[in-house]
Amino acid sequence: MPAARDRKRRIQAASQPQTGQDVPPIPAGDGKIRLSFEAFPDGGNYCLSKCQNTEIRRVMACLKKLTGHTWASIYKTGGHGENAQGISFEPHNFDELPAALTASTTRDVKIFSVRASLPCRVYAYQAEGIAFVIAVDRNHKNLRA
Repeated sequence: MPAARDRKRRIQAASQPQTGQDVPPIPAGDGKIRLSFEAFPDGGNYCLSKCQNTEIRRVMACLKKLTGHTWASIYKTGGHGENAQGISFEPHNFDELPAALTASTTRDVKIFSVRASLPCRVYAYQAEGIAFVIAVDRNHKNLRA
């Protein structure tokens, strides 16, 4: 476990200037999004083990869709309510999220969520051109708690 923590500390978000919506910069090359579960915690309230089978299938379908996008295209899927498009990328402020959700990250990363289903969101951060999955919020109540 200490080696994983050391790696997390070494991973830093790219430091390009932000324009428009506060989203991570587009990595050089802008290929398809790759996923990592290295920062995904075992157990806890934001783990897949808390999900039902149908929710797990929806999360997996969402992750598969995510890997079909480039970073440039995923940023265009944002929106809320009637304006939501696709898997609905949404950037989040680190300080607005519960500590349990951000425990496997550092403040320098840009956390975002994508919609797995109407109530369920997958949280991740982008670093080194990879989406590091950190949580599954099955009730989409993280900001309302």
